[in-house]
Amino acid sequence: MASKTDELPRHLLSYTFNSNYVPVHPGQVLQQWLGGVDLVYAARRTSISQTMLLRVFEGRADITPLMALRLSDSLGTSRAFWLRLQMEWDLAQADMPERARGLRIIERGPSRKRKKNPEA
Repeated sequence: MASKTDELPRHLLSYTFNSNYVPVHPGQVLQQWLGGVDLVYAARRTSISQTMLLRVFEGRADITPLMALRLSDSLGTSRAFWLRLQMEWDLAQADMPERARGLRIIERGPSRKRKKNPEA
């Protein structure tokens, strides 16, 4: 019996089996998979709202287990494919230094003594 990865388009195989790649957000993979299909049509076919699909495409929302199930049912992929892409993206983001992720590093300044409240 052939595995579901045997059915994947060649350009997507590099996302799952190449250990030297930098992970991309699963939304980018989904956009390539759909190949310019209208957002309304894609939302209907996958049973995922247009708003949520757009957020995933833009990298502002993650692939959830329920979304992976819907994608696998409608696109003929495995759930693990989408969840693995999301996990690899999450791990790559966690490995990035805080400054590169846009987080501010709060540096502790010199300690200051609190003034006592004379009214207390």
